Amino acid sequence: MGYFECFREIYGANDADLYKDAPPQCHLFGQLAAAGYTAQTLLNHDGHLDNFLQIIHDNIGVPNAPMISNTDVPVAMHAFDGSAIHDDYGSLAKWYAQRAQIPGPVALYYNTISLHDGNQLPNSSLSSLDSYPQRVNRLMSDFDRFADLIASSGRRAVIVFVPEHGAALRGDSNQVAWLREISTPRIVHGPVGVRLVGFDGNHGPTTVIDHPTSFLAIAQLLSNLVSNSPFKPGVALSQYATNLPQTQMIGENEGTVTMATADGYTIRTPDGVWANAR
Repeated sequence: MGYFECFREIYGANDADLYKDAPPQCHLFGQLAAAGYTAQTLLNHDGHLDNFLQIIHDNIGVPNAPMISNTDVPVAMHAFDGSAIHDDYGSLAKWYAQRAQIPGPVALYYNTISLHDGNQLPNSSLSSLDSYPQRVNRLMSDFDRFADLIASSGRRAVIVFVPEHGAALRGDSNQVAWLREISTPRIVHGPVGVRLVGFDGNHGPTTVIDHPTSFLAIAQLLSNLVSNSPFKPGVALSQYATNLPQTQMIGENEGTVTMATADGYTIRTPDGVWANAR
């Protein structure tokens, strides 16, 4: 997969430009489909907010990729507008039971809003901020259970966990907690995780990537894993994270842009004024 042209298309574009038509090589799931994977999509919500279902349909890069139903999965909580948010493990376990009927490899795009601001747990008066520790612990536990489910089936899988942005649980000198009008480094930086399921565990310690990366590095990492199976005997996992593309921090929210500097970051306000921050 070659993503340099995607970098040229997207780097420096504003938020709206990210949803414009892009070259075929920019669609990761389209590339996986071309490599023989069956593409599917799944949410733990109904996708009505901001017309998210249509956004997935228009940008997944695979015409008519099926959306797996979650309607009979237990409800774990409700969103700020009262709509149902379904149990993460229940949603994934139901999908996995159906996945067994599909021959060959499958690439699933799963979107969860269990950590969104405004979510309300059932029979609880906790605020969204106060319930966050419970919700994040449950989400991580659900993904652990899902990985165990895959492992117990004897299949091999790669699970890629990519947060959209930070939750801004703690405020700073520029904005109060939960506010995300300014895309500060704490909000832009997210802990991406890649987990391999179904190998013998003798591939060395966890590999940590500590240089600035973006979706380009994720795409390259997946390309490396697809082109050279990590489940072969004697494979060192660290080789898959070698020479991944680096991308310096840049964030945008509507008309506000943030960029990394040598001693902090700089902000461009909607009226075009640049100001340094730490």
